[in-house]
Amino acid sequence: MKIGYKKICRYLSVLIYVIYLYTSGLASYIFGTWQNIIAALLGAAVLGCIANTGFPKIRKIKTIKPVDLLVVIMLVALIFNNADIKNGSYINTVATVSIFLFYLVSKNDNRWMEIATNLLFYGGLFHAVTSFVLYLLPNVYMKYVMPLFVSFGYESTLLYCVRNGYAVGLTPHYSTNAMYMSVALGAAFIRLTDRRFKGKPIMNKINIALTAFILFVLILTGKRAHCVFALVCLLTAYYVYNSDKPKSRLMKTLTLIAVGGIALVLIVEIAPDAVPVIRRFIYMSQLEDSSLGRNARMLLALSLFLRNILSGIGWNGFTYYYNATFGEWLNVHNVYLQLLCEEGLFFSLAFFAFFIVSFLHAWNALKQTRVQKLGGINESLLLYSVYIQAFFLLYSLTGNPLYDAPFLFPYIFGCAFGEYYYRKVKELTAYES
Repeated sequence: MKIGYKKICRYLSVLIYVIYLYTSGLASYIFGTWQNIIAALLGAAVLGCIANTGFPKIRKIKTIKPVDLLVVIMLVALIFNNADIKNGSYINTVATVSIFLFYLVSKNDNRWMEIATNLLFYGGLFHAVTSFVLYLLPNVYMKYVMPLFVSFGYESTLLYCVRNGYAVGLTPHYSTNAMYMSVALGAAFIRLTDRRFKGKPIMNKINIALTAFILFVLILTGKRAHCVFALVCLLTAYYVYNSDKPKSRLMKTLTLIAVGGIALVLIVEIAPDAVPVIRRFIYMSQLEDSSLGRNARMLLALSLFLRNILSGIGWNGFTYYYNATFGEWLNVHNVYLQLLCEEGLFFSLAFFAFFIVSFLHAWNALKQTRVQKLGGINESLLLYSVYIQAFFLLYSLTGNPLYDAPFLFPYIFGCAFGEYYYRKVKELTAYES
């Protein structure tokens, strides 16, 4: 079997991104120096370009799509007035620029997309199994795993999580583990509709069991937002997927919500301490500030935005400002306000437009594909796209998914899936009409 250089580039490009996003806190052990990390990330973007446009001949750009223009504006915003670069820190900026460059060249080709979801699934499953094992063996975690992440400064948080029965996994923070499980849940969920497993009852049962297992580990992380958002987004994706059955999908969705609600009430009444995420909800409700300082940071970000409405304080500038003022490195934990604060009104609007347009494209493509029974469309990839983008939009209210590779990379993959098949659906419907 002949293996072309494009196929090799395709596999390597996606593999580098997935390895990087699933090794948060361990990159220095795997890639070595920060220069090697930067080289690997830029190399992934270059390999993606070669795989999807050809080398050395580069495909000519005939027309610039609006979404492409938005990404170009976002890239300019990333590099212009960048607080990381000013302070001699480059990895996060390179990672973000790299994945957006990859998006620009890869959304025109679907041959890497199943590779990506497979790698996201198996990488996430590895972390789910590791998290569960370490959850059962806390002494092993504290002796062998936690020392790997001490330099990140979350040792007290990790100790608290382990002692209170939260699954931290092979990560520097339990929030990162919850991101892994949220991404893996989406990659596992779409296997329930994947055409490759149609007519294979044993594989279908295995996929159902693995999806349930990953959801179980997500609950063990104790992260409230991730658990709630994951369930909401699964229902959202399921609802859109069943657009061809408008009556039955409503009843099925309401039934799932009712069953979940009853189960939740029973758990809270009978054994509230048995489920980490419920235990955390109860604990946080007893605190004076259940937002853990997020509300104060949001107000600060809004204040900084009002002082610099047009230009902002620069990409990732909030973390430097917050550290200089309060001695801690923290994001706003609200992407929308942080973008306004750092990028000003003009550049922020480009980001917001990209978020909304990408989500609507994926939603419409999946809906039309199901309603019109279009052939040649990978519905599972569109299902993932709707799930991960819906999650991103919700998580951006309380977290930092735009600034964290463990979620940004899978999100951009999903945006590329949605954009590719949105254009495919437009071509098919235009041809049929």
